[in-house]
Amino acid sequence: MSIEIDLVDALRSMAEPGTASDATDFVVVSETVRVRVLYMGGSSSSLTLSTSYDANAKLLTTVGGDASSYRASALGPIRAIRPLNISLVRESDMHIEAKASGVNVEHQTGETAFDRAIYVDSPTADPAVLQAVLHPGTRAAALALFALGMSNVEIDRDSRISAQMNGFVSTESAGEKGTKLIRAFAALASGLPKVEATGAEHELLPWGRRTALAVALAMVGLAAAPIAFFGILSTFDCTEGTDDGVTLKDGCGAPGIVGLACAAVFACLALWVVSAFATATLRGRSNSIGRIATIRIATFMLAGELAFVVAAAIAFSLRIGR
Repeated sequence: MSIEIDLVDALRSMAEPGTASDATDFVVVSETVRVRVLYMGGSSSSLTLSTSYDANAKLLTTVGGDASSYRASALGPIRAIRPLNISLVRESDMHIEAKASGVNVEHQTGETAFDRAIYVDSPTADPAVLQAVLHPGTRAAALALFALGMSNVEIDRDSRISAQMNGFVSTESAGEKGTKLIRAFAALASGLPKVEATGAEHELLPWGRRTALAVALAMVGLAAAPIAFFGILSTFDCTEGTDDGVTLKDGCGAPGIVGLACAAVFACLALWVVSAFATATLRGRSNSIGRIATIRIATFMLAGELAFVVAAAIAFSLRIGR
């Protein structure tokens, strides 16, 4: 059998009594933590461990032996904006470069091994709250999960804790790896602090609606631009029917080439202008580089689509190449 099937079988063997032998969604109990295991097979297979944040969180006195972790006091729940939405991923060259350039700003825990290996992405801006959640116990459990092949860990996203695996390469036995995964995840979940919601909401991200609108329009444009182009072709009598459908008449290709050339130029100009404004506006957050990249891609696509249709229409009206 494959490595991933062996691992799922090993986890299933630890499941609650009555779990079906072919179950892909089941629960494993590790001490007091109920871990939901969800396996999705196929070409993009994944394994997700998850559990409730609030059902497992503990009141803090000191965190991981470090009394300075949360304002050096805390004899009760932390007060913070919920959900915390803390995402942990492997730190990449992109993250390193974005931080070095000042575009991204990431919380640093002070533990070199963790800070070099793991990137912390969260709208939670209070460093004291982040330090309380990412205390030494949390960091050790997260590092263990990543060492076992997890690709990301989510803390308090929709009041859940989760860890996902997308690659199943392993040199150790499935049974041993399964046990380590459950123990590390349970240690992470049971060591997190209770968090009382302040009732406030995370700061709205600049350009949030504009970005969503630009992405939506760019995706619509992928379908609309070819339709509009063929509508222009029909208007100027440049299409003819064939056994395979509709095709372009001879001598009608030049306006399309003009449209493509103008689209490339206009898209690059729009990308340059918008990138400058987006970088200046969005820098300084943990996810800045990703949001700027999204805006750049949407801008390039949308500007290119519009320029292609408009330039092609003008070229046809001027009878360029005909």
